[in-house]
Amino acid sequence: AGVTGESDGSGRARSMGVCLLLILIAHNQGFLPQHRGPRTMAQPRLCGKYAFALFADLEEDEVDEALAARMHAVVSMSAAEGTGQAQSRRSRRRRSRSRSASPIQTLLRGKEPNLNWRATTLEELRADPRFVALPPVEAVHVGGPATFRWVRQDDPLWDALHAGVLTSRSLLGVLGMCEAESAALLGLHPAMASRGAALSAWASLQRPTTWDPGASAPEEDVVYCQLNAKLTAAHNGDAALPARGPRSRKSQARGRARRLGAGCSIGTVRCAWGSAQEASTLRSLVEHATASPGLVVEEAGLEMLDPARLPPRMRDAASGLALPPIGASPDAFLRLPDGSREPVEVKNVCPFVVDRKRPGAFCVWAGPVDGSPGSSLARGPDLAVRTTHVPQVQLELLSSGCAAARLVSSSACCGANVFRMPLDEEYAALLLRFVHLFYARYVVPGVEPPADFFLQAESAEERAAYRRLLARTAAIARETAVADHIAEPWRAREGDRFFL
Repeated sequence: AGVTGESDGSGRARSMGVCLLLILIAHNQGFLPQHRGPRTMAQPRLCGKYAFALFADLEEDEVDEALAARMHAVVSMSAAEGTGQAQSRRSRRRRSRSRSASPIQTLLRGKEPNLNWRATTLEELRADPRFVALPPVEAVHVGGPATFRWVRQDDPLWDALHAGVLTSRSLLGVLGMCEAESAALLGLHPAMASRGAALSAWASLQRPTTWDPGASAPEEDVVYCQLNAKLTAAHNGDAALPARGPRSRKSQARGRARRLGAGCSIGTVRCAWGSAQEASTLRSLVEHATASPGLVVEEAGLEMLDPARLPPRMRDAASGLALPPIGASPDAFLRLPDGSREPVEVKNVCPFVVDRKRPGAFCVWAGPVDGSPGSSLARGPDLAVRTTHVPQVQLELLSSGCAAARLVSSSACCGANVFRMPLDEEYAALLLRFVHLFYARYVVPGVEPPADFFLQAESAEERAAYRRLLARTAAIARETAVADHIAEPWRAREGDRFFL
């Protein structure tokens, strides 16, 4: 009435409608403060909406009580709709957060990595009838170096046989590839440049071997090898040897519960992951290989280099070299339909990365690599061979007498890439030459190697040859392409938590 000057009921009704419209206009224009009261508060917009509907049929003789009742109805209805709309908005926000959070949920965080994530054990792998396992060492005839190939890699004897033997553990140090200038020429990460690699290899090769090369005659080793081959066939063909079966479930549970503890470095985690997941990657290869007729995966022991098994060209080049005992232990062998073998080297890509937001914690991207936020943290299989893997694979080919090798780069969630690398005789000859130089120049006389010992050699020809070795190492890595891809590697169904 104060707005219109009218005193009758109809005028009051019209005046109230006008007041509500004025409130609505003032609210929308920002003249009234936003009230942050309960969710059930009537909103001016809804008051105006219901005022027009309820005041339209107002009779002129309705008293103030009727007008007040209608006003109460307007406020109640607007409050009820406001509450419903608020709940609907909250529900939509929850659904929106759920939809937007779905890719974020694949970014997992924790402090104790589960190294045995969906992994199998070596005992379970040996129990697979499609995998050719080695018999237990107690049943094997061990004589000279030719019989070491039947010694299981998880047996203490296998470790003992490494004393004084050049293997891939110390190969980069012997070749000087971890020296500062050599590492830079190879394009290695600065963290890999270290004097420790060469010094550790120098000290390792000065240790005496635990076996006597002349303890058994070659004729005896030939007989031992024939007996071991028959034992292996019997071990995989029937149940005569009880060691074939898997461990007890309690022992498997203890294995899967292996922990490194909080606060460990990312380097420690990645090394441990590679070892813990090796059997699972071989199981994936078994599943993949058995789909092709005639392919068989076999367990590998310690393969010792026999100059008689070298190609004729290399045999002549190595005949005048003073070499230490040389051996290699591939992770397995792939037996081809024609009966030939190819060593298999497994490189497991650890999925864990350092959590930049929480000190001492790690992250895992467990979702697809689709460009979504966080997927850049995904660690898939290598798309190219790393230069540091080339000498190792070539040494395995030399030691086993094979023509080509398979390098398997396996990831946790993005499949596995299989590379096939042939023996490069020119490269292998250079490799043996520099092993000879390191052994004859530093190990035999007991002289500690200086920094960048090959690149700083007195002979210009030697320096040039060493640069060819480094250049060829990088070239082989570039030239080795992906031969096969395993989209969904085999994984155990249990133990699927990335963090403990």
